[in-house]
Amino acid sequence: MTDIAWLYQNGQGVAQDHAEAMKWFQKAAATGFTPGMITFGGFYGNGSGGRGGSVVTQDSAEARRWYQSRGSPQTQQA
Repeated sequence: MTDIAWLYQNGQGVAQDHAEAMKWFQKAAATGFTPGMITFGGFYGNGSGGRGGSVVTQDSAEARRWYQSRGSPQTQQA
């Protein structure tokens, strides 16, 4: 899922679409995939949708939630 997200994030082979990239990162994060959780949390930590695309408002608490949930026992099964 993160591979698809990066394609949208960078506009490689598809039209660049930060909102679509964030959706794919969110899907990866929801499965407990640590890189997806870190990247998705980063959107909130930076208040953006990634490089140059504002998709979300900065929310440190939400970012922290995603950062801290990585590696928890319920996310190890992904």
